[in-house]
Amino acid sequence: MINDDPTDQVLSVIHAVYDNWAAGDADAFAELYTDDATVVQPGVHKKNKGEIQTTMAAAFAGPLKGSRVLDEPQSVRFLGPDTAVVRAPTSALTQVAGVRADIAMPNEPKSIDAMVRPVAVDASGAPLPELAVSPNLVRVQARFVAGTPSR
Repeated sequence: MINDDPTDQVLSVIHAVYDNWAAGDADAFAELYTDDATVVQPGVHKKNKGEIQTTMAAAFAGPLKGSRVLDEPQSVRFLGPDTAVVRAPTSALTQVAGVRADIAMPNEPKSIDAMVRPVAVDASGAPLPELAVSPNLVRVQARFVAGTPSR
C-alpha cells in the first residue's frame, strides 16, 4: 500500500538516508540525493550527488566506519509542492561529557609529537563509538619526565 501523506513520504526518505548511513553504503546513501543536490555542514560543502557519494565512501571507510545517525526528525515544513525543510536536532551532543585521546606512556622520560584519534566519552568515561569527533585526528605534544608523584 502506498502512503500518500507528504510528511510520511519525506520522513521515509530521511530514514532511508539514516539506514544507508548505518549500513555504510555510500552508493545507496547518495542515490537518495538529486544530481544537483547540495550538502552544507560545518566545514563541508558538496555541490552534487557525485561529490556526496565520493565523500561518504571515504568517510564510511574511515572515520565514520560503523557509525550511525542519532538525529530524529522533529518537524517537516513544506516550502512548496516539491520542497520540504526537515528539522532534526541531534540529542547525541547531550550525551558527550568529553573527548579522550589514548597515548601510551613511555617507560623513560621523552617528548612525543603524535597524531591521535580522539574518542567521545560519556560522564563515566565510557566511549561513545557511534559519535564521530571532529577533527578526527588531533596533534598531541607532551613531555614526560621522571619523578616521584606528588601527594
